[in-house]
Amino acid sequence: MNASFSGNVHEMIDASLIGMLSSHFDVYSYAQESRIPCLQNTIRPLWNSDTILWNNFKNGSIKGIFNALKVCLREVRVIFKHKKDNPIYIISFLNGISANIINLICILTKIRVVFIAHNDLECINKKKNRINGFKNYLLYLFYTKMPLGRNLRIMVLGDSILSNVSHYIKQGRMRHFFSFDHPYFSSLQPFDGIPFLKKKNIDIGLVGRMDTRPSRGFANLCDFANTVSSDSSIKIHIISSIDKCLLNLLPTNIIVRQESDCVLSRNEYDNEIKKMDYLLIPYHQDFYKLTASGAVFEAIVNNKPALMYSTDYFTYLSKKFGNFGIFVDTLNKEQLLIKLHDQKQYIELINEQKKILQEINPLNMSSSFCSLIETLWNTNK
Repeated sequence: MNASFSGNVHEMIDASLIGMLSSHFDVYSYAQESRIPCLQNTIRPLWNSDTILWNNFKNGSIKGIFNALKVCLREVRVIFKHKKDNPIYIISFLNGISANIINLICILTKIRVVFIAHNDLECINKKKNRINGFKNYLLYLFYTKMPLGRNLRIMVLGDSILSNVSHYIKQGRMRHFFSFDHPYFSSLQPFDGIPFLKKKNIDIGLVGRMDTRPSRGFANLCDFANTVSSDSSIKIHIISSIDKCLLNLLPTNIIVRQESDCVLSRNEYDNEIKKMDYLLIPYHQDFYKLTASGAVFEAIVNNKPALMYSTDYFTYLSKKFGNFGIFVDTLNKEQLLIKLHDQKQYIELINEQKKILQEINPLNMSSSFCSLIETLWNTNK
């Protein structure tokens, strides 16, 4: 279930979960009406979707207390509709209201629920993140204070995140948490091996929305642009979206598309990425200890070496799967410019990405994921 999002927001993780589960289980998928075609288009080339029954929620926003309550009521209604069948409920995005209400249902009944944790987990680090708003405070209470239902499980997207969570949550609660690495589809053709240096320019694309949140790394974006500004062959493009209030603060060597505050469709987004040589992910080094990043997988599945900063999560992925990019904050200006033009290293990076792509492909992860789901409620858990 995901009653929160419309369109193609977070569709890769949801499509991956649905696809993997459908290889072993009959799946009832509940999503907002505008979102279902996005999920279906992602899944169909890779899986027979006959074992998936699609059900739609009405479209809506996740903003505001009233909308969070509507999301909760929709999810609760589905829980009680299927309760007699004793299914496993997997809810792929949380808000503070639904987390606490569904947990209460878990306490009072024997239903089995898996919550997928995303950036909502950041609320447990009170020293780094101020808890603003009623919904965020409810999430903090859910993760750290409220008794958790015996059959409730919370999935984080990486072993490093699970380890970091243990620094903020009492050991007795950790039995409810488990980790599984972020799966990611790719329907694109691998890089064809044509050296990018045959081009006149080196095109670098910014992926992931850029806004005023410190975690998004606007200062890193500007610092990177200023560092490479002496090389006129390097062009930086904002291909995702950026808050309008930041536009006048950008260095002059960053190219902004028209309507830059709007989110592109998946096809438009993929087409823009194809034009790039590197993908820039400027997320701040002090964040992404408790959150996975879909943007880094955009680089891997598109065979575009990542230019990134040494966040805990990116370092974890690099150590576990292999070198898929350049940690720009470990280099001085001269070293960075040399590496950006290094054709041999570029080919090595994209070849490494092809190997990683197989490891994170949901087709190859489905058996281990479904086996893990089946063992979550063993009595010794």
